[in-house]
Amino acid sequence: DTMHGVTRFLQSDIQLPDGPPGKATGSKDAESEDEDAVDDLGEIVRAVATETALIYTLLVALQDVEPDMGPTHVWPATNTVEHHATLWGTHTGGKLSVVEADEAFKVPHKDMVLRKGDLVMYDSRTMHCGGANKSGMRRSVFCVSTMGPGIRPDGTTWTMLKSLRNRLRISDFPLSKEMVQAPVAKPGAVAEALPPPPAKDDQARQGGAAAADEEEEEKPIPPLEDWAAAVQCTFCSRWRPCSVEEAPRLTGSEHGFFCKAVGFKCTQEQRYSTKEIDAIFG
Repeated sequence: DTMHGVTRFLQSDIQLPDGPPGKATGSKDAESEDEDAVDDLGEIVRAVATETALIYTLLVALQDVEPDMGPTHVWPATNTVEHHATLWGTHTGGKLSVVEADEAFKVPHKDMVLRKGDLVMYDSRTMHCGGANKSGMRRSVFCVSTMGPGIRPDGTTWTMLKSLRNRLRISDFPLSKEMVQAPVAKPGAVAEALPPPPAKDDQARQGGAAAADEEEEEKPIPPLEDWAAAVQCTFCSRWRPCSVEEAPRLTGSEHGFFCKAVGFKCTQEQRYSTKEIDAIFG
């Protein structure tokens, strides 16, 4: 759910210096600038590595979770740079089967089989995923994620409504009566006026712009050997090529990745099979 801070830095487009400070040729001013640049870069590395906020997640079972209900798989002690590098360096879009993950991480997964009311708590950077539910019952868990101070990490642990984010801390619980009660409209209160509907001319212009977008030429799918990385569209489920630097940002988007983000359309065919795409990253 959460990318390791160091992994995020390594996958960024920040240019590392070619050599150690003081080795550059030229004037003393140039050498001084090089040293300052290296110092600044070192500060960035330190901040990303040590000041990225930690997120801890709790899954509380709302009913007994049996082995055939797809319990959460957790790979202990995989919240490290090495394990994250393994994930992103293996297969398409950092996806592994459970068996492949056991082998790649060199850590056997554990199934979170729980009794009603039990909970499992983990560092959000720890490798985990939901299992396949082969029973006829829904597996319901109450998920609570808390983030400490620091730089907000990249990842997908952002399912909370925006209106509720950053409003509560663990120290706020138990909530006071004032915080528990939601504000409601009072009798006699003046109703909020809705904005007027858009004018017909505006609607026509918007319609024309939409039509123009539809008429734009499709971006061609490049040859498979030119694919540096691939991401899967949340809407059409097709794989699209992108750069290695773009992949973490696109897959970590709050609302998922959509073809339009890299210039493609959901109506375009994938062109290559998922097996062919996976093979070039294997």
